[in-house]
Amino acid sequence: MVLLATRVQEMTLKFLDHDASRAFEWVMQAVASSELTIGEKNQMTSRLAQWIITIWVPSIFIFSFAALGFIIYNDPNQGAGFLWRLPFLMLPAIYVAMIYVAMGYLRLFVPSAPFAAWEALYKGAYMCTAMPSVMINFFVALYCQVWIVLASACLQALLMAAVVAFWIWVVRTYSK
Repeated sequence: MVLLATRVQEMTLKFLDHDASRAFEWVMQAVASSELTIGEKNQMTSRLAQWIITIWVPSIFIFSFAALGFIIYNDPNQGAGFLWRLPFLMLPAIYVAMIYVAMGYLRLFVPSAPFAAWEALYKGAYMCTAMPSVMINFFVALYCQVWIVLASACLQALLMAAVVAFWIWVVRTYSK
């Protein structure tokens, strides 16, 4: 019985891995603007500049949202009962920071990956989902009920999981 359960689980994992791989390839093809690799596209940028961008940009997002949360928390009109919303206000900052860390990691450590992988993170994750999510989460954290906040937090967690899955797939597929 254990052997059968192991075999079924193994087949399920192989099926999911194959489907996820095809989905990620489709996303990369949808946003591809060139046939270059990440290393070829960023060859004019120094390694130091790439490290600074990888560390500095995510920090800016996290610190700016933390400052915004501090300002809102200290406001007597909005601050009352705001403490439970503060972690929710930080979720978009963590999501955007994670996207930029993934893009920086690809730029620094996986230069053989196609530039479409970096573009998928920038155009797909950052421009199409992160920026609208930042705006929606800000207004939801200030003016909505608890169940809307929880639903939006679950959506944010799902988006983060998708970025991590794509990041892992690119690293496993294209690292040397």
